[in-house]
Amino acid sequence: MKDSGHRNPHSKILTHLFFRLLPVQVLIVAMGSVNSIVDGVVAARGIDAGTVGVIGLYYSMVRVFEAVSAVLLGGSAVLCGRYLGRGDTQKIKGMFSLNLTVAFLTGVVLTFVNTVLAPSASVVLGADTALQKSALAVYARGYAIGIIPMLLAGQLAAFLQMEHSYTRNYVGVAVMIALNIILDILFVYVLHLELWGLALATSISNWAYFLVLVPHFFRKKTVFAYQFSGILWERFKDMIVIGFPGAILVICLAARYMVINRLLIRYGGSGGLSAMSAFNMITGLFLALGLGAGAVVRMLTSVFIGEDDREAVPEIIRIVYTRVMPLCILLGVLVYLFSGQLAGIFFRDPAAEVFRETKTLFSLYSVCIPLVLVCTVSSNYFQALRRNVFVNVMSVFDGFIGMVVPAVLLAPRYGATGVWIALVLGIAATATLGFIYSILCNRRIPRTLSEWLLIDQTFGPDTNPRLCETVRSTAEVSSVAEKVQGFCTQHDVPPREAFYVALCLEEMAGNIADHGFQVGKGSHAADIRVILKEDRKICTVIRDDCIPFDPLEWAQITSGGDPADNIGIRMVLRLASDVSYQNLLGMNVLSMKIDS
Repeated sequence: MKDSGHRNPHSKILTHLFFRLLPVQVLIVAMGSVNSIVDGVVAARGIDAGTVGVIGLYYSMVRVFEAVSAVLLGGSAVLCGRYLGRGDTQKIKGMFSLNLTVAFLTGVVLTFVNTVLAPSASVVLGADTALQKSALAVYARGYAIGIIPMLLAGQLAAFLQMEHSYTRNYVGVAVMIALNIILDILFVYVLHLELWGLALATSISNWAYFLVLVPHFFRKKTVFAYQFSGILWERFKDMIVIGFPGAILVICLAARYMVINRLLIRYGGSGGLSAMSAFNMITGLFLALGLGAGAVVRMLTSVFIGEDDREAVPEIIRIVYTRVMPLCILLGVLVYLFSGQLAGIFFRDPAAEVFRETKTLFSLYSVCIPLVLVCTVSSNYFQALRRNVFVNVMSVFDGFIGMVVPAVLLAPRYGATGVWIALVLGIAATATLGFIYSILCNRRIPRTLSEWLLIDQTFGPDTNPRLCETVRSTAEVSSVAEKVQGFCTQHDVPPREAFYVALCLEEMAGNIADHGFQVGKGSHAADIRVILKEDRKICTVIRDDCIPFDPLEWAQITSGGDPADNIGIRMVLRLASDVSYQNLLGMNVLSMKIDS
């Protein structure tokens, strides 16, 4: 790779792939906030404003659940992504089984803590009066009923996306949100169950979401099949180490909110505490785009590392900053303009202190939304590269130090507003860490995008000549095949083998263009990579965004018919020493190897 700072020829198909994956990730992040907003509104208007503060105290415990989910999902996503890139289905199933087993066992422990140890947990969470302790214990016990399905569903949602099953995720989220709204209204306004009702509604909706997702994994053709005997226990440590930065961040956030809650109680009063609680309930909507983009970056980077696709990695980062960043900036502007309306969702009286504090918090936080994208992309990218020490440092700084230190200094003088300012300062400082890390690793200011992303250090020196082309129509197939043959000849591949490589590529790419490009909405493309390996093998990889089609399975199905049927595919199978196919994140990936 001469310079991955140059524009990747596969930009179109990678953009398509990125934005195919992004909506589900955004929805997964946002759905928790939608439920929190509903709970907060019902609590403030159906019970009393102080109830919002009680729910806010429990938010630190919710962060613990998120920490567990983050460590399991982070480690599993990176490892499964690499196995997907290599086409190792047995290890994929082993990691899937390990992930769910650990999630279930952890859920059992957390359920015990939130039921039997609820009174003690309420003290740890910051409840400082007998009424708060009692109310918080009631809420914790109701919430505990849904902890196990919440943890399992969080994992299943990500695996569904890897298998290109988006509809079930959308349906599950819709069912979850609708049921939570209906049950909140029923339990609070009709049955007067108050905090117990709010927590119970959330738990039941978590069970509904899980029950919608889980049937997919009992299908015969699913890649992610649970096999207790095949659990990769030996990868448990790797899963924890890789995913731990995400857990550190969430644990630090939980500790941060405990400290911040105490600062607000002392210097900001009940209005500051309720304002922060309302903000925590709705902030997931603001963060969903940035956090979703970060999750997609982690997933795709892991897969491309498994595929040894050096060209795709910087292009994914470029897509984030050219396509997603403007959306985050626009979202920040909208949050600033409608900060009063956002505060009014929870608190009706514009003259009340809690309303003014909440409006100020939303106004200041609006500038952070684009910075959050920088933070989460940097963290997820380096996590995929397994730069664990840096990601751990970044997580601690982002989750605790960056906000708590300035908050401790500013809150005594400026009250709740000092805490809000500290939040902005912490995120702004965190956004610079990835750039500082790249400068330190390069020992100078990087000159190209590949240097900023530490591509050379990640993949090692590129000694394998490679050619990258994109086919967008049937007419382009022949010209690309000619380029491939010329590329092989230029690098001393014998003429016969160079001809075979071009012939196999022309046949398979031609099939994709003739049949796949005509199906579905919009335009399609096929990315082609030819790599000359040290072992004298010529590797050709074709990635397209058409409907799933396995040429190997099709050739086997039609093997007993007319010998003239599928003659092109049969010819490729004879000429190539190895041919493999997989549907990767909704993309067809066909690999062929020819000995030279």
